[in-house]
Amino acid sequence: MMKCMSVAIRVENTLKTKICKAQDLIQSKFGVKFQKQNQSFPHINLISGEVADVGQVYSLIDSISLPDPQLVSSIGLGCFLTPSPTVFVRYEASKNILSIRNQLFKNIKFWTSIDYTVNEKIWIPKTTIACNDVEVFDLSKICTELTVLDFSSNFRLEALVALEYSTNQVEIVHKTCNFMTT
Repeated sequence: MMKCMSVAIRVENTLKTKICKAQDLIQSKFGVKFQKQNQSFPHINLISGEVADVGQVYSLIDSISLPDPQLVSSIGLGCFLTPSPTVFVRYEASKNILSIRNQLFKNIKFWTSIDYTVNEKIWIPKTTIACNDVEVFDLSKICTELTVLDFSSNFRLEALVALEYSTNQVEIVHKTCNFMTT
């Protein structure tokens, strides 16, 4: 049976707390809750699509070698201005992230399809704060509210995760691959 799977970097520490606080804030003030209710936890999607055998995704994340240094740096907020906008935290496209992503893409033969959003031409490293229920006329107010939180930060890359996702269910964590931390 086909499953929609993602391999992602788990956001850690203070930045994770700020993203969750931002989601709480926009839910209480604007009723924006889709992402908060459907994500397993804040993360950076590296590759996603359909697979027939999730075991191959597990093997893939177990095979990833972690580059040095192991920091992921965010550079602040961003948004995609569409009829249903997306608000996100943006990250540097560092050697760390690109190295892991390249390792993942070298082994894509078992993916039956790859999501358009991870296409090399359009993909950016980001963590979605809000999507699907953001109204264009609220976007300016949402961004103003979120400026009280400083999203320019970094965290130590501690884990890759394999997530199952669908359009109307909460993401399911299938496997976590923890890297050694010191």
